[in-house]
Amino acid sequence: MAPSQLPSAVASPASDTDTKLDGTTVTGVKNVKFDSKTALTSNQLIASNTRSNAASRGDDRGTLQSEQETGSWDLGEALSITTGNGQKIDASNPVIKVLVNSRDSGSVPAGFNPNHATGDNGNAYPYGQCTWWAYKRRAELGMPVGSNLGNGSQWAASAQSLGYWVDQTPRQGDVAVYGAGQQGADAVYGHVAVVEAVNDDGSIVISESNVNGQIGPFQRTVSADNAKALQYIHY
Repeated sequence: MAPSQLPSAVASPASDTDTKLDGTTVTGVKNVKFDSKTALTSNQLIASNTRSNAASRGDDRGTLQSEQETGSWDLGEALSITTGNGQKIDASNPVIKVLVNSRDSGSVPAGFNPNHATGDNGNAYPYGQCTWWAYKRRAELGMPVGSNLGNGSQWAASAQSLGYWVDQTPRQGDVAVYGAGQQGADAVYGHVAVVEAVNDDGSIVISESNVNGQIGPFQRTVSADNAKALQYIHY
């Protein structure tokens, strides 16, 4: 997949030692390096999106706390999380189990199956591409992602065909999908990134790779107006 060109995404100088995907000289473009040391973790994603009424869940809350302390989530283990009205949506992925029954409980599409096929067979995307980073970052967050979703612009449709929940509302941990040529993305291949945060004003913070041929990864803030125009793969 060819490098995605996103010249508008920037705020501090890129290092002179940044690895390039090709021989392209990056002129006048500043990129903020993604800081993996302070980045969102799967445990933080779970903790920040668990309803405040978790105190009423007894052992369930204890299980969450225990796993957060050890950092040892078993992605095949089902957690017993319930919604405010006592109904529970089962999900084998523990991160989804929490999100679908807490943060997203009021907006889950009718008939959505959180245990749909993920299409995940490992990171099959070329090293350094935006798709490679989106897969890698989602895996770090304990979120599902397909191994063969195509070029960046194809990810939303490909994911939806597998059963993923896709819409235009950004949520922390989502994959943000840019269409071909959208907001400076490559005119043929599009672009994908991962939503690290959703701000109160509707803007989002994303992490991404392959910006003007530089691997990065980098991070930047996308305005609320631009964020509204993107598609988002939830889970």
